[in-house]
Amino acid sequence: MLTHRDKRSAARLLDLAKPTMVLHTSTRFPAHRGCTTLVMPLAADPSSPQGVIVFDLMTDPSALLDLDVDDLRDRIFVPRIDLPEGVERIPLKMVHLNRCPVLAPANTLAGVDLDRIALDPERCQQHFNQLLAYRGLLSAKLALVFANERDFVGADPEADLYGGLPPESDLAMLPKIRRAAPGELADFDARLRDPRYRELLFRYRARHYPESLDADETARFQSWVRAQLIDGRGDASRSIGARQLRVAELRETVATAHDHELLDALDAWLVDIEREVRLYPEAMAAV
Repeated sequence: MLTHRDKRSAARLLDLAKPTMVLHTSTRFPAHRGCTTLVMPLAADPSSPQGVIVFDLMTDPSALLDLDVDDLRDRIFVPRIDLPEGVERIPLKMVHLNRCPVLAPANTLAGVDLDRIALDPERCQQHFNQLLAYRGLLSAKLALVFANERDFVGADPEADLYGGLPPESDLAMLPKIRRAAPGELADFDARLRDPRYRELLFRYRARHYPESLDADETARFQSWVRAQLIDGRGDASRSIGARQLRVAELRETVATAHDHELLDALDAWLVDIEREVRLYPEAMAAV
């Protein structure tokens, strides 16, 4: 896949004029699927020539085809935990051509254990054909849906390196936040304009001064922790399941009894964390 990580190669694979199924690996996809799926390029990012909107072909595209622009916005921008029970987000993702995306032609799957990554190419092909028939309509619809949206995937502010600087007023407030007493931190929330920095402030309080949170805020943070570590949202490679898989892989490479003892201790630690985090609430306010 490394041969397709430069901008030009990525653009050729995600050709909107002649779309094909493309293999894409990203931590946006679940760890139990190997963080890998087949995608179809659907539209250009309205706000950047470096972005291409793709669809996860393992998912039925009926909702994407049938919903109007307003309903699509709700199913794309509203956090998953704020959606009604049984309603899933539309699995669209922005691929940034200038950020070395991990892409490969679909035929790269030859010889791959598809069951291990829960990938069904035939199903993906059916969904690809459905979308291909409405390619022009979808491109126009998505342009309306994502107009004026800075980052529709809801990038985690702690990983949003390319998201841009906050307003000057927020930057000026950061030294004051660092000097503030724990009991004063919550007062800065309403004074920050950038929602990313309000979220960062909340997590700063939760991690370093948990006593500054009220009951609702504590439940909100615990819900976010559970979503990251158990459900693999955000960066799936950081989930407990992904770490346990990594430990299992390491067991195949180490030889000494001491190394195996270390892996046993690490595995036990992960089990303890999982047991604790599973007691956290599953669905609270978005974070």
